[in-house]
Formats: sequence, structure tokens, C-alpha cells
Amino acid sequence: MNEEGQNTIVDQSAQPWYAIRLFSLRQKEVEEYLTAKNLETFIPRQWVDYEGRDGKVHHELRPVVHNLLFVKKTTENELKQAVAECQFKMSVIRKAKDSSDYYEIPSRQMNEFRLMCNPDIELRQYLSEEEAK
Repeated sequence: MNEEGQNTIVDQSAQPWYAIRLFSLRQKEVEEYLTAKNLETFIPRQWVDYEGRDGKVHHELRPVVHNLLFVKKTTENELKQAVAECQFKMSVIRKAKDSSDYYEIPSRQMNEFRLMCNPDIELRQYLSEEEAK
């Protein structure tokens, strides 16, 4: 985080990240909970235009995937405790189905991903799986 307490896009540390799958649509609340536990989070977001009830077009920053967020590694025990104590059901992505080890996303790859997902960069568009084929 920078001096203003906001996440920076490029992280200079070599700490890996974990991906967490949520089993609810309470992504914002989970993000706030993990941040309160002093864990750095990242949710890929994009600007979306939608027509409101008033008939006007509104511009809103929304998550690209509604059941996924990323958490920077501190200690595995700290994350395990935060996940266990959270009122919302979630699961940290593991190396394999039969493994208890969390899959670590290297810091360099996460930096590239965070830059690619920066909502302030124009001319970027997400494709569905069908559109990518």
C-alpha cells in the first residue's frame, strides 16, 4: 500500500498471492473483512455502463468475476485463520484437489495481471470464453 493507504498496481515485493473463490456474492464485504485483518487484496474491476431506473446511463466500477479475489501472502496461518473466522464461505485455491497446500501466484505474474486489469487503461476489453474461441 502507498502512503495514502491505497493499493498500488505494481508491487515491488516478491511476496506471492493466493486466489480465493467465494461461495456468495458478498465480494465487497469479504474484501473489507480481509483488509481489516491487514491482508492486502485485489479484485479485478472494469467500468460498466448501465441504464438505471431513472432511464439515465450510469458509469460504475464493477468486479469482472463476482466470486474471485486475490490476497497477498503474509503467513499461511494468518490467511487460514482469517478464512476460518469469516462469516462468508470461501475457499483458497489449492495446488491440487488432494493437496492441503495453497497455490501461490508469483508476484511478477500478479503484477502483470494487476496492470492488465487496471480499469483506468483504455482500449481493454474482457472476452467471454465463447468470444475467445
